[in-house]
Amino acid sequence: LKIDNEIDLFIEEVKKILELYINRMKSDSMRGRSITNDTAVQSLFLQLQHLQPKLLSYIKYKEDARAYYENLQDKLTQLK
Repeated sequence: LKIDNEIDLFIEEVKKILELYINRMKSDSMRGRSITNDTAVQSLFLQLQHLQPKLLSYIKYKEDARAYYENLQDKLTQLK
């Protein structure tokens, strides 16, 4: 359950960063500015990039948990 709370917090963090990222890019676009020169966009992109390994580990954790429960369900079906 602790890891599920960690995942929920992680998701909220990613959502906040993505919202800022998208809003900043839209703002640049409306003003006709290039996002390549926007340090805020670059910083937010780097933040997202640094979160990727953690995201991949959470995905693996969830996939492993799903496989475990599917295997358990198969065993229960066999017992019936």
